[in-house]
Amino acid sequence: MVPNWLGDPDIALYAIMIITIWKNAGYYMLFFLAGLQAVPEDVMEAAHLDGAGPLMRLRYIILPELKPTFLFVTVIAILNAVTQVDHVFVMTKGGPSNATNLVLFYIYQQAVEHYDIGKASAATLLTLAALMALTRAVVSPPWRTARAAHEADRRAHQGRPARHPQRRSRQSSASR
Repeated sequence: MVPNWLGDPDIALYAIMIITIWKNAGYYMLFFLAGLQAVPEDVMEAAHLDGAGPLMRLRYIILPELKPTFLFVTVIAILNAVTQVDHVFVMTKGGPSNATNLVLFYIYQQAVEHYDIGKASAATLLTLAALMALTRAVVSPPWRTARAAHEADRRAHQGRPARHPQRRSRQSSASR
């Protein structure tokens, strides 16, 4: 028996998620291809000459170089997932049993169908605040900045240069 992908409340949201991933995979892949082209070839060649295998080059060179791309794609994917309303509107209209009723579709229902602009505005502001907080957490989590500061201090005490030139310049100007 073939399951009713959009009619079963237990799997309808998963069906929408699969469609969204399929739709956006190529878009995100373009960013990763651009990030891969920015990986310096001389560094890759030097690692190869030093005997680094493909997995070591991936772990120590390619993935760290792709970190900004991962952050950008993560933020864009989160924003897209929260604001995805067209598939829900066309395929299920929030059903079955409100299983696919997402935040933006709820805001649409409150504003357009129920004429409750107050609820729609409040939900919009809460969604905006949550998205801003989530974006801030993804872009600069507090543990990363504290760890980077600790590492720079440790390197400064060992006589090695700090990784963050801005922090180092502040330290050197404070010691003058």
